[in-house]
Amino acid sequence: MMKGQTWDLESRALSTDEIIEKYRLKSGALYGFAASAPATILGLTEVASSLKTFGNYLGIAYQLADDLHDFLDSSFQLGKDVGKDANKDTIPNVRGSLEAVALRDSYKNRAIAELTKHANLEDLVPLVEAICL
Repeated sequence: MMKGQTWDLESRALSTDEIIEKYRLKSGALYGFAASAPATILGLTEVASSLKTFGNYLGIAYQLADDLHDFLDSSFQLGKDVGKDANKDTIPNVRGSLEAVALRDSYKNRAIAELTKHANLEDLVPLVEAICL
């Protein structure tokens, strides 16, 4: 996570793949750990791996959604300052909002597909949708 945050604070030109990796290192790593920790503790290795993948995808989708809000929305709409990422390498800044939306939806759908492999977790899909708005 520290590496992702460092990349976020550094001023350097990142490629699209590097930005996605930055998102994975920041939020994906956190979400992946949180999602997989219970299964890891229980020794459910395959489930833990799947949930880690789910969390990584969800974290990337969340970062894309957050950067889109910073890029497109107003402070009034969000209830927080916007434009803080104007000089950072984000997908909306580098590739535009249309590609950012497409990538967000792709990673959200990957997260949902990974989550729905587990019958007991299908009811979490609306939460995933809300996180990625």
